[in-house]
Amino acid sequence: MKGNLMNLVLKALLLCASAGALAGAAQAGPVAVAAGYHIRNVSPEEMRPEGSPEIQAVKAAHPDLGGMVYLYIRNDSATAVALEDLSWQGMGVRQHAAAPGYNAIWWRMLPDSLPPGGEGEIALCLRKSLDAPTEFTARFSDGTALRQTVSLDSPPFRIETLAFGEDLRTVYLYIEAASKDSPRPKEVWLDGKPLRRETRWLSRGYAGGVRAAVVRLARPLERGRLYTFRVASGKTVVGATMRAFSGLSRFGTYGYGEFERYAASGLNAYNSFSTVSKQGLDEARKQSVKVVMVVGTGAPPAETAGHPALFAYLAMDEPDVHDYSRDKGRPMNLRPGTLAMEMVNAAESCRKADPLTPTMTTLDLTFVPNNYFIYGPVADIANPDCYPISIGWPIQAIREKARTVKRAAAPRPFMLTYQGCWEEIGIPQDHWVGAPEIRREGWQKFAATSKLRGFGRAPVPPEIRMQMLYAIGCGARGLYSYTDATEAGGSLIFHSSADVPELWQAVGQTSRMLRQVASLIEIGHPVAWATASQPSLWASTLLAGEKAALVAVVNEDNQADRNGFKQNPARDARFAFPDLPWLQIAGVWRVDEGAFVPAPYGKEKGRIVWSEPALTDAALYLVSSDPALARRLSDRAQKEAPVATAKGKEKGPESYLKGRRRTEP
Repeated sequence: MKGNLMNLVLKALLLCASAGALAGAAQAGPVAVAAGYHIRNVSPEEMRPEGSPEIQAVKAAHPDLGGMVYLYIRNDSATAVALEDLSWQGMGVRQHAAAPGYNAIWWRMLPDSLPPGGEGEIALCLRKSLDAPTEFTARFSDGTALRQTVSLDSPPFRIETLAFGEDLRTVYLYIEAASKDSPRPKEVWLDGKPLRRETRWLSRGYAGGVRAAVVRLARPLERGRLYTFRVASGKTVVGATMRAFSGLSRFGTYGYGEFERYAASGLNAYNSFSTVSKQGLDEARKQSVKVVMVVGTGAPPAETAGHPALFAYLAMDEPDVHDYSRDKGRPMNLRPGTLAMEMVNAAESCRKADPLTPTMTTLDLTFVPNNYFIYGPVADIANPDCYPISIGWPIQAIREKARTVKRAAAPRPFMLTYQGCWEEIGIPQDHWVGAPEIRREGWQKFAATSKLRGFGRAPVPPEIRMQMLYAIGCGARGLYSYTDATEAGGSLIFHSSADVPELWQAVGQTSRMLRQVASLIEIGHPVAWATASQPSLWASTLLAGEKAALVAVVNEDNQADRNGFKQNPARDARFAFPDLPWLQIAGVWRVDEGAFVPAPYGKEKGRIVWSEPALTDAALYLVSSDPALARRLSDRAQKEAPVATAKGKEKGPESYLKGRRRTEP
């Protein structure tokens, strides 16, 4: 009887802990739980049909997108501990991963060795979301075990964006409510220490479904180091363990690594499909271009680790594509995430070998949105790609994918790779064909013109701008154009932006425009706040700290198909920006390339309003309580390398494609 009573008491304590432990309370034992919860994966957008009918049928039959389990723990012992196993329902995590349902997709503890007094995160990616409260047991390297019951319900709020200021002394947290009845978050903790004096909440309650906090620290955080943040409201606690990075808002391209050419157009980022030599990185640094390079699933090359031109490491391009065929013994619905643990281990190898450089995962459109929820949180930065013209989708597809990966990767940042080239069905070749051969031999030898890929045409400059503004409006930190490399292989030929000169010019113009406000994009979080007078105008607001916000607008009144692209300008467009508790607006500017154009505005019924006589494809506006902010941003942009040259801004010469792409200006 006494034993049964004790068991009941222990179960009651565990159930109380499942709602979230008190932010500062410690459980008995060497390792304590600060918070534990389950998040059911739900896409904010309905995905367009998969290209593969087989995958589409499987997705329809298996709509559960899985879930994430998070345990935030504190090491109260005198020695460092590592996670040895995580078990539930009578099996260890490796057993769950190997069982017929492959329910455990990936798991980890960050950091993998938790020092005495440290806090960290145990994360578990599940193929199927929990259907009942579940007890999890974590076993550690010192022989101790921790039990935590995780409830079925997701927390009433979550940290949706966590961003760092340039000097890593300021932290921006955007906490999103799950419903209108969500409690108000009140406290912020960093590695187990309360930040009451350091934290400024920008509003008393939620604004646009978000409560924002700005944390100013006495000392800067260390670049690349893992930090654990917790946000609490009474017994409700959520967390995030992330590496501290700034300078992530960059705009660039894929291609042949022509750094001087990229810099001449004002691009400051390059994404590759291979390693880059020290000599190549030295050249990139000279041109102020940051590089993403593929390093495989092991540690990055020692001779280039920590190089200042590095932006991020990539283990492999598009692991979700490889999931399709890596283990054909798996049923199709169980293939997403086949490579996930390899990617988790690769990210950890890179972090240990080079603590200063982020990791990245590039994702395709295979198994969407499952792939986003599986791989989005794995690396420091997610990088989905989407090429709507090549698929035959309207440009709005970019918005759908960007919104979904933002939710899936949260609170980690994401970049987005958009379409900046023309893809055609190619005539199979016995080797990979580069630009010199295509230009020398002529496109006729390589393009199967009897077949159409997607719309069967090149994108046009408005479609470039719309893709970029959609992504930024959905919270992307930066962008890559695919691709500036003309090449052919397999069943495709890529006519790059180098050979479609109006596209390269549009990529450069829009990138230079966005670079002017990169410091705001860096700390931004998307909300539905500003509105437009016409339903065809999509508007999204990026909250950007205490003194500014950006409003991205895309005119969706257009027709894109095989015959080309037709845009209907929005006449006399009016925009309204309701008052934010912390933002007393003192100026509105349209962000153009090389200029901040003041927009006359007025005050109407608790909101700021301005108008645009004719809005063609897309626009970006800055609103600020600081009347001098636009000038300071402009001054900085003119001095910050790389600075585009006059030649780099010009439209390049025509190519072998003249007269055949049907969309020439």
